[in-house]
Amino acid sequence: LATAVTCAHACLWLAPNFNLNAQQFRRPKMIIDKLKEDFYAKINQERILLLVSLEVDSLCAAKILQLLFKNDNVQYTMVPVSGKRHLRQAYAAHIEEIKCVVMINCAGCFDVLELLQPDDDVKFYIIDSSRPLLLQNVYNHGQVNILVRGDDRLDIPEFEEIFAYMDESESEEEYFSDEDSGPRGKRRKVESYEARKQRQLWRKRKKEIMFKYTEYCYHETAASLVIYDLAWKMSKDNNDILWWAIVGLTDQYTHNKIDQDRYINDIGELQRQVLRHNRIGDNETATTSVNSMKIAFDNELRLLLYRHWTLYDSFCHSAYTACRFRVWTTKGQKKLQEFLAEMGLPLVQCKQKFSAMDMQYKENLREWISEHARKYNLDDICYGSFTAQFGFKNKFCAVDVVSSAAALIEQNSQDYSLNFLNALDALSRVNVQQLLAGLEVAKQQQTVIVNQARSFIETKQIVCAGPFVYTCLEEGTKHAELFSRPLVLAKLARFLMESWVIINKKSRGLPFLLSAPLSKGTCILTALPPYADDTCKSEFGRAFQQAALRIRAEASFDYFNAGVVTLKVEDRGKFLDAVTTLLM
Repeated sequence: LATAVTCAHACLWLAPNFNLNAQQFRRPKMIIDKLKEDFYAKINQERILLLVSLEVDSLCAAKILQLLFKNDNVQYTMVPVSGKRHLRQAYAAHIEEIKCVVMINCAGCFDVLELLQPDDDVKFYIIDSSRPLLLQNVYNHGQVNILVRGDDRLDIPEFEEIFAYMDESESEEEYFSDEDSGPRGKRRKVESYEARKQRQLWRKRKKEIMFKYTEYCYHETAASLVIYDLAWKMSKDNNDILWWAIVGLTDQYTHNKIDQDRYINDIGELQRQVLRHNRIGDNETATTSVNSMKIAFDNELRLLLYRHWTLYDSFCHSAYTACRFRVWTTKGQKKLQEFLAEMGLPLVQCKQKFSAMDMQYKENLREWISEHARKYNLDDICYGSFTAQFGFKNKFCAVDVVSSAAALIEQNSQDYSLNFLNALDALSRVNVQQLLAGLEVAKQQQTVIVNQARSFIETKQIVCAGPFVYTCLEEGTKHAELFSRPLVLAKLARFLMESWVIINKKSRGLPFLLSAPLSKGTCILTALPPYADDTCKSEFGRAFQQAALRIRAEASFDYFNAGVVTLKVEDRGKFLDAVTTLLM
């Protein structure tokens, strides 16, 4: 494991006549928001290396790029990467004769040039929703370019405020005194008081700016939406591309990467695109309908995969409902059954496949749940989303596609390339069977997650460590290998946090940390922001790095998620103590 290091802020020379007062931020030239002119027009004649992280949003962005490349006969090689080590290996293996690299959700927050050591003529284009962007990637000599949507808020510090001096030990303004300094008449080099004072002000201001800029890790516009914006501006968008953008946005929302305000704003934009692409014309024939895809905006229930499961199982395995009913207790089961009875849903109907339920129950389900939701503290059980109809037979909501693809990505941690291809296939409407297979895997994974959460709660293994809530999955636990995968571990952490908030309401303002065995002698640790924090911002990216430095632990920050770290089991206790000290 590599020793943890903080992000070093390289100092590039600039003349010191800068203004320390607040300035209106200007967008650096390495930030590209004119995607058609400054990105696609420059790469469509090149052979491209496309590096894609293992996230559903990344896969959706890659699918859109694949279609654009196919239409324009652009040559490319696509490689999935699960971390920085795999990223370095993939780059080294495919860089021959390639001068253009496109990186999706895998490079915005660390120094690409330092990690990959590329030749000067290799260009990098980064599409990454993670924030804050590393300033070395923003301010460079044009080798690294970051793609954003035009309305993205970046809040990047001015170049002059961060990189004013190349060497702080040297004085910026020097003069020779006129007086002799000794018998030999040597002149003494003296640093001016004004230059010294200016440097001190700059150091103080820089420290304040960098603390504010790097304080939290969060996400901005989904990579799939950025690429959809490119396709739309090129007049090459269609229903398939629009659907992938919707799935990418839904991935961000369902995995708590963006807050509700951003989600509502983005689905509003997508809804206008849906209306544009899905108007029913007078000349539309049944034949074209059979082979086409129709997208519609609809209210969705926070019930996991209920269309492909039994309604009762969905209630018991969805974090939103399972935690509020406390289904791990006998009293909670009775309360759930009371809720179903109050809606007039027979238990025998709820415990059979949703597709086999009587039509009257299926058609009125959302209305009945909404009517009785307030009494059972289910006020937010409905939210706006989209559904896609493939011909006449297959209909899927966006969150079902996200669940399927996410489950396939982490189905087998030993062969992430195969997982990547399976998940990519599940996003294509011509591979419905792969999508359905992914839904079965998702149900299996969620069952294991809920059973493990119940075990934690019943054995009272969740503890409050002062500034955070923490629990640990010990080596040898059944299905421990499944939880060595970051996304599954985060799902378990989310379920545990929501459960713990219901049990202990005072913990709503505390973040949640969960550790699981990774390999012999090592473990993986993930952190979630407090349940009561609606901003979806995490302070653990920087806290984890500082804690590793403080105790001199061998910790690896190989994952693209800053809130995930791997370290030796023997260092875990000291590491958590250091995190506690930093957060106090």
